[in-house]
Amino acid sequence: SYKERDRCYIKGKEELCWVPGVDPEKGAVVSVCRNGDGAGDGAAVSRGKDKYLVAELLRNKVGEAEFNVLFTSRASAYFGGLLGFVTGSRKFMMKAEELRALLDGLPVGENLITDAAVAFALERVDRAKVEEGLRECWELLEGSRLAERRRKGLIGWVGGQTEGWADGHIGALFEELWLRGAELRELERLKDGAKVGVVGSKELEEGLERGGIEVDR
Repeated sequence: SYKERDRCYIKGKEELCWVPGVDPEKGAVVSVCRNGDGAGDGAAVSRGKDKYLVAELLRNKVGEAEFNVLFTSRASAYFGGLLGFVTGSRKFMMKAEELRALLDGLPVGENLITDAAVAFALERVDRAKVEEGLRECWELLEGSRLAERRRKGLIGWVGGQTEGWADGHIGALFEELWLRGAELRELERLKDGAKVGVVGSKELEEGLERGGIEVDR
């Protein structure tokens, strides 16, 4: 029977790739599918938290499991490697190292803080509404690889802070992203040909990227 085969499967690779985001026009929390095909206008977006919460549970589960291959559909799990052999395609399964690379590369924290910084830059929604969305995602952000890097290497150090949001201070997150929003506005101003002020576009981009903002999105 199928159960006796005891194989791990998911409903497509994309099921693992949902991360939290903020709608820059409304400030509401959304789920964004970051499956390596880009972000922003090119990424699938779903209203609410359901998609990324389910994805996080799945990521934790497959991350703890011990297996050599993760199948990407129920049928491929049932037939083992036969579908891939017959079709010549590897899309029906993922090896453990492929899965680790996928999970390590998912921009869970980066997607969220970039969305929030863009919302602050556009100023089309109340600051309090964006902060409310960030609070909803705070636990996931704290556990992200971005937060881990911040704690280890002080990436994105801002304004002489000795402690930041990665140390558990959500107020520092709000202040930093408000600043990042201003930096994004200035960067767009410079790209539109405005006169360079105290800081040039290159320095702005480097500072934003160090802080985890996806400038190229």
